[in-house]
Amino acid sequence: MTGEICKTYLISYNCNMIMGWVSMFFVFLSSVTGMHTFNLYQGLEPLLKIFQTAALLEILHVALGLVKSSLTMTTFQVFSRIFVVWGILHNIPEIQNDVSVKMFLFAWFLTESIRYMYYFFMLIGFIPYFLLWARYSLFVGLYPLGVCGELLCMYKSMPYIKERGILNLTLPNRVNASFNFYYLLIIVMISYIPIFPQLFSRMLTQRDKALRMMSKKVAEMAKKKQT
Repeated sequence: MTGEICKTYLISYNCNMIMGWVSMFFVFLSSVTGMHTFNLYQGLEPLLKIFQTAALLEILHVALGLVKSSLTMTTFQVFSRIFVVWGILHNIPEIQNDVSVKMFLFAWFLTESIRYMYYFFMLIGFIPYFLLWARYSLFVGLYPLGVCGELLCMYKSMPYIKERGILNLTLPNRVNASFNFYYLLIIVMISYIPIFPQLFSRMLTQRDKALRMMSKKVAEMAKKKQT
């Protein structure tokens, strides 16, 4: 019974995430194609904050064993995006409509729409061929695009953060501690160097397994048609 409750919860979670990310993707496309004229980031900001923050639950899913994945990699992936949304875009309006933001938003919207649809169909026991292919093929271009956009956005935000002392905690204060957000930003940017290759190589390994499974299924279907 517990397993069924967990499965129902995960199906519900993924359905909600699909609706959120697909909706944002269509808003993004309508803006960049000129169908509607509005401030892109301001139009997306409320939904982006809700659904990107909701991804924190994925860390809990892995920690509780509801989903089989690397806790370290999941934590980094979720944290880095929340860091960009709440730490940078929320505090620096000047960077919100930069080309770097459009780069990672496009990568996020398409990647997450596909990823949550893939998880949903996996939970119900049937994954369409095109979705399996998209999940394990499009990331080859989308992951680097997203990471480049995130890092470029962080880099362009550095002068604003340093000049304004955004999110800094200075002495004296009640907790008797100091904190400099500018140095945290540098640490986060440097952390991409060892972690991104691990994430990317892990996806490449999963891609090889998925493509072999796809080839096997195609061969089995062809064999059945012949008989």
